[in-house]
Order: sequence, then structure tokens, then C-alpha cells
Amino acid sequence: MSELKLPGHVEEWLQDQKAKGSILNIWTCQGCGNRILCYHADAGVTPFMMTCDECGDTAQSCFYNIKQPTYVWFRPKTTEELMAISKEEYENSNREVKKNVTVNDVYQENLEHFNEGGVFRKAVGK
Repeated sequence: MSELKLPGHVEEWLQDQKAKGSILNIWTCQGCGNRILCYHADAGVTPFMMTCDECGDTAQSCFYNIKQPTYVWFRPKTTEELMAISKEEYENSNREVKKNVTVNDVYQENLEHFNEGGVFRKAVGK
């Protein structure tokens, strides 16, 4: 299965974050289990431990032992982006799905989802 391409504005944002050196890290609270996700913009600015926003206990860093964003949520900016998403979704579907639907069916379903305020998710960095 090929990796789905990100719409231009999402790819630009992600590349901008990488160019700025922004890196995602997670701290897990030892008391309540709350997870704190933060981007850091400069090297050496993140603490090993911090106070949990939820319970006040100590949250410990995972030392960046996470995949950099696995998914990006977004709303397509143009009908062309929505069609591109639909085509890739169709192309990456299994044969059984392709027997029963067309690219246009996928587009219409995505358009309805979009018009109802829906957002889309794309895998990144895999």
C-alpha cells in the first residue's frame, strides 16, 4: 500500500515545523496518567519532568521515544484536494471495495463528510 500524500497546505505546515526544528515530545503523569504533548522549537529547552496540568503530580518525559506525527488532521482547501484524497483512498482500497464503488462514489461520500464539517486524517512520516 502506498503512503497517502498530504494536501499542499498540510505538507507545507509539517515541513515548516521540521524546518523550525520543532519536535514533538510527550510527558506522562505518574499520578493520573495524563499525557502532555508539546512541540519544542529550540534544542535543549524541554525539561525531563514537569508538573501535570490536571492533578499537579509529576509528569516524566518519554525522551522523544515516539514517532513524529503519525497523523495530521486537516480540512481540504479546494475541491481538487478533496478529489485527490478520494482518488488515493480509492486506489489504496482492497479489490472487494473496488468491485462495489467508483472513485466518484468515494468523492461524493467525502464531499458529504466535508460539507457536514468533517475533517480528514493522513498518515505522515511512515
